[in-house]
Amino acid sequence: MGRIYGINLPESEAKKMVDAWRRANSWSVPFWQGLEEAYTRAMRNRGHEFSAGRITYLFDGQHLWYALPSGRVLCYPFARLEPEGVTYAKASWKPAADAKEWPRARLWRGLACENVTQATAHDLLRHALRQLEAEGHDVVLHVHDEVVVETNDPEAAQAAMQRIMCSPPAWAAGIPLNIEAAVMSRYGK
Repeated sequence: MGRIYGINLPESEAKKMVDAWRRANSWSVPFWQGLEEAYTRAMRNRGHEFSAGRITYLFDGQHLWYALPSGRVLCYPFARLEPEGVTYAKASWKPAADAKEWPRARLWRGLACENVTQATAHDLLRHALRQLEAEGHDVVLHVHDEVVVETNDPEAAQAAMQRIMCSPPAWAAGIPLNIEAAVMSRYGK
């Protein structure tokens, strides 16, 4: 990750940071391992569902499907179980002009965790946006996990956002939610 962001650290320093993060987030390694076990078992047992926490995988012989806690279903297309692990067609990469198939990417436990985490965060945001709009709040912008409303009553809007965004839907019971709210006369960070 450091290389991607142009951060150069000695390997020993990077390992210390990774180890410290994993100690502070003791849930992470067992969850990653559980995801990897579930999707690998699904690949080996076509047509059968395997779960890790609230995530369920199913391989239909062609695609590896996974259901999120919200019930939304996503897919790793044209999945294969290969000696180095599970691979899938990476449809977001354009194939070379002479390519016979789409490029492939390897599914690994960290990527699986990132995918389900971001997808679940998306589902939580969509739920909050629907609730805010249903209560008559004028949502004018949302970026990633940030929601902007335009209002003549900022205190009421701020209280509504706190209540709505920190009240998980039934499928997300137990997921810790919190917000930071600010009242501004114009958009800013």
